[in-house]
Amino acid sequence: MLDSLTTGLKTFNFGIPGLFNPEMHFVADKILEAYGDQLDFVFLELLDIENPKIENLYSLREYYYLTPALYFKTLAVLYDQKYKKAESRIRTAKIYTQLFIQGFLNIGTMETFLSRKNEFFQDGKVGVSGFLPIDLDSNFERKRNMLFKDTLVLEERKLDAIKHIQEEYPNDKLTAWYVDYIEKAKAKGVHVVVVMAPRITQYVMSTYNDLPPQHKIRVSDPIKYPELYLVENSADAGHLNAAGARIFTREVARAFNQLNLD
Repeated sequence: MLDSLTTGLKTFNFGIPGLFNPEMHFVADKILEAYGDQLDFVFLELLDIENPKIENLYSLREYYYLTPALYFKTLAVLYDQKYKKAESRIRTAKIYTQLFIQGFLNIGTMETFLSRKNEFFQDGKVGVSGFLPIDLDSNFERKRNMLFKDTLVLEERKLDAIKHIQEEYPNDKLTAWYVDYIEKAKAKGVHVVVVMAPRITQYVMSTYNDLPPQHKIRVSDPIKYPELYLVENSADAGHLNAAGARIFTREVARAFNQLNLD
């Protein structure tokens, strides 16, 4: 859909299920290394560092991507999360440290030592244009039924997004991570567009404001985009369904067409 709403784009959706920072940056780096000479743009979501998704925790993909460089970058961002309680940051750092050590020493993964790389992208359904919408996930109905039992969670996400628009939480290490990627891509002739998506907006407004205007798009404001926080456009509390994704894509395309790319 994005291709039809923009000029000259032919996109591939690399939205691997459960893909968050720092794993997202690993994938983005690999894409740039492997296909940088074939790309014009990379769209990268703006995300802080959180605990790994529970379904990915201690999985082979977690062991595989957490390289020494990425591990120490992650610790640096966690250290700079002064807007979070120290106990929370220490707990998250312990999880990534345990993952790093287990992955480095292959603890608990010896039976798949030789095939670890093959299992990295095993999750999610892939079509010609990339990973398919969450509606096709086998757990979609279960997640949607859970949302219907407690729709107040969407209102909480909306209020949280409004709060974080009004309050800035600086994290120089996180900002530097995105700026470095923008510059690295620029050296290969690739233009990076950092997208601030709805429902996952905690603590990143300061980083968004510090990014160059031609390298960022924000489609997360619940006041400007209230339809992105409605139950009928939701797969669960954190994800849009196909209808919501179409609205989101339309707004991203509109914002992209307004960027000054000269």
